[in-house]
Amino acid sequence: MGFNNPETFYETPNVNRLASEGMRFIQGYAACPVCSPTRASIMTGKYPARLNTTDYFGAPQPETVGTHWTRNKPLLQVKYEAKREKARGDTWGEEGDRKVRLVQNHAVYAGMVEAMDQAVGKILRFLQESGLEEKTVVFFMSDNGGLSTSEGHPTSNLPLRAGKGWLYEGGIRKGDYKLIEFFEENRLVELYNIAEDIGEQKNLADSLPDIRNRMLEMLHTWQAEVEARFPTPNPAY
Repeated sequence: MGFNNPETFYETPNVNRLASEGMRFIQGYAACPVCSPTRASIMTGKYPARLNTTDYFGAPQPETVGTHWTRNKPLLQVKYEAKREKARGDTWGEEGDRKVRLVQNHAVYAGMVEAMDQAVGKILRFLQESGLEEKTVVFFMSDNGGLSTSEGHPTSNLPLRAGKGWLYEGGIRKGDYKLIEFFEENRLVELYNIAEDIGEQKNLADSLPDIRNRMLEMLHTWQAEVEARFPTPNPAY
């Protein structure tokens, strides 16, 4: 859907109303960068690492990564094809070894977002018409960032970096600082000051070693406490 994006391509009046009339938790995070573990965390109140599920259900796990199969699916569109004619054309950047979409103009995805918004509107109207509005707490959250770096790259999350499957604007956070530990690509650790760099473009890991090391120790302590499982090398690569 985008994050505080004044140029958003999507039309979500019901979600906008929900946000304007309720509370916005702008430092609230999904518990995982992909869908299934986040949904499990919402239902159980536990971090995905405590549930031994840190990837989407059916994804390759540490013991099956070499033999896994995957699949994907399509959906709808309509009025956004016309709207796209007046929007900016495709613009791309790079995230690691992948391209990342930098503009919202995908008609099918926009139709799906609006359909979701209509469903939210139905729920809110029902609560109002049935007299349950004052007795009901409605939570609206995403289970991960928008898909911007793979599988058709249908949306952009600017000004936030990357999207679904990435820990940017995720990771472990302490105050204004956020740390990400990588297990591949020889990057190891990245540290950002979110208050000053919401797009996470300036890695401070080398220039602020004390903060980096303190947060890394916190992360490793937590991983040990929850008995977190770690990825293993894929023998096919």
